[in-house]
Amino acid sequence: MKRLATSLENAASLDAETWVLHPGTHGALSWVLPEINRRVNLRSLQQLATLGQKLKVKITIENISSGLAILGRVRDFRELYRDWTLAPDMALDLGHSHIKGETEAYLNRLGSHIFHVHAQDNKGDLTNI
Repeated sequence: MKRLATSLENAASLDAETWVLHPGTHGALSWVLPEINRRVNLRSLQQLATLGQKLKVKITIENISSGLAILGRVRDFRELYRDWTLAPDMALDLGHSHIKGETEAYLNRLGSHIFHVHAQDNKGDLTNI
């Protein structure tokens, strides 16, 4: 969190308008106690969102394609926005969504939460990112 807060503060010092955050990943105990990582990630997101508001930098959360990502699928983001209506908008990475075959689902189900887009041609191959 300290590193992320410093990054956000540095972005603010450069007059950045938007800051893209990669969400947390599951740890070794995630499969035994799955809600712990989700709660910790949510608390961290809330702290960063508060700091972003204070610094006047809009935070966006990127979908990442790693199998360990806490927010890596459409269903994960839908749960986030259901549970926290003021959650930061998304930075939709089309390469990541393409790898998981969820690009259309992101656009159709989460379009109102997409603020920023990363576009690249990875040909659907994780090794081309």
